[in-house]
Amino acid sequence: MQNSSPTFELSTPPHVGKAHGLALLYFPNLVEPLSIYMASLASFYESVIFVFDEQDPKNAGGQAMNDKGCQEAISTLLKDRDYVMAALKSNTEKYTKA
Repeated sequence: MQNSSPTFELSTPPHVGKAHGLALLYFPNLVEPLSIYMASLASFYESVIFVFDEQDPKNAGGQAMNDKGCQEAISTLLKDRDYVMAALKSNTEKYTKA
């Protein structure tokens, strides 16, 4: 996955980026789930940025929890995280033998 937008780069935690890099090199069955998860992280961050209002006394998280778009992004993010975990579990035996 190639995406060089600032939001995409800033929304990817270092450990997720490292996992994706390792998957690209050694674990091809994990590339797709991790790529999808990284895109979901960027989408979530973008949705929070979009709804954030400096005039609102609630912090960004509080504002996001009251926005339907952010709630959908969170739901997608959790689903995609579970997809990564399922891929890890289903490939554990294969990759631990290597």
